[in-house]
Amino acid sequence: MAEPTYELFAPLVDAVFTARHPNGAEAELRLERVEDLSEKMRLPAHLRRPFALYLRAPESVDWDQGTLEIEHPDTGTHTLFCVPIVHGTLDPGRLFQVVFA
Repeated sequence: MAEPTYELFAPLVDAVFTARHPNGAEAELRLERVEDLSEKMRLPAHLRRPFALYLRAPESVDWDQGTLEIEHPDTGTHTLFCVPIVHGTLDPGRLFQVVFA
């Protein structure tokens, strides 16, 4: 499993990831965007570049915030804390945000 970094996820925008909920449910989430948070967070240069992932779930997914296991062939499997957000878009389905600082 590769360390989660901006550089790892940025090329995968529009890729589909398999998400596993702790209750055993699975869904395919599409990576909509990878946001560089360097300017917003202003962390010391020796730390990993902060970034956020935005993953779109199908309309049938009604999961609350919590830990999901996210898998993709290019990244491996990561256990991530995902938060559903309202992002000012009319796209169907729940949008999850994952922040790495």
